Amino acid sequence: MKQVLAVLAAVALIGGAWFVRTEFIAPTDDTGGATQVDDVAEEPATGLDVVCDELLGDACPAGSVRRDSADLVEAFSIPEVPHDVLVAPAIVVQMIEESGRSSATLSEERPTVATTPIVLVVAAGRDADVTACGTTWTCASTLVTAGDLRPAFADPSTDTAGITGLAALAGGYFNDAGAPFNLTGFSTGGFIGWLDAVQRESTISPSGVENIIRFAGSQNDSAVVTEAEALDVTARAAQNVPVILYPEPIGSLSVVAVAVGDTDHGDAADVGEQVGAQLRDAGWRGPDGASSEGGPALGGDDGLPSGGVLIALRQRWGQ
Repeated sequence: MKQVLAVLAAVALIGGAWFVRTEFIAPTDDTGGATQVDDVAEEPATGLDVVCDELLGDACPAGSVRRDSADLVEAFSIPEVPHDVLVAPAIVVQMIEESGRSSATLSEERPTVATTPIVLVVAAGRDADVTACGTTWTCASTLVTAGDLRPAFADPSTDTAGITGLAALAGGYFNDAGAPFNLTGFSTGGFIGWLDAVQRESTISPSGVENIIRFAGSQNDSAVVTEAEALDVTARAAQNVPVILYPEPIGSLSVVAVAVGDTDHGDAADVGEQVGAQLRDAGWRGPDGASSEGGPALGGDDGLPSGGVLIALRQRWGQ
């Protein structure tokens, strides 16, 4: 009898999970990666070893090695880097170079192939709290530390979207505190207290926007993600559709393909064009940052601190 009841309970749980996914969020590809694309690109060039930030999902070329941004820094610190082309947001390339550990020569030719802003997705009805104080990262930061906003973001210890999302919030703190966003600022009591509050109030999840929809904001009522992810998930929502906000200053990620060592830059550029086309098909913006969805224009820079500062922020997060 107990075995029969256990089987019935398992069937009920599976059915409930299926109901949530089909009723609240339309089905999507489950092959992994933050950005899903229907057709995986063909191998870019014979003999090329391509390493790609896993944030790009299936836009990474077929046959490439996918790594998170923390692993990418490690991969370029070994004596003989085996990769010929690196495809990643420019800030990740900067993190590799400013880690003080890179042993590879990276080409200075780095044309942008796709871009996406960093956005704040808020459960319907909660967006008024953010817009009431100006739709800035300073406002969002203040609401989080006061316990009035419970954001989710990917793990800053490893993920590119996670560490840049945390940096956007931290920029809001430093702007409000009138303190420099650098290593000196990280050692102040005010920042340490702020970071403790963020860790206490936040949810670390690669599915922050989906969780808002599934649980109507009861688990986390906001998420810091890329615009590309936000547009993809909200477009598939059947109900509990959250609001996408663009807090100022707008931060963004610009994807580049970089030749490593003696690799011909033309080969890297071919890889970049292929990846850029896949990303744009998946909802990323083009190299110029113009939006086809009515979103705001991007600024003259990415709105993020330097790669070295992001590495230090990542280390501080893990302490």
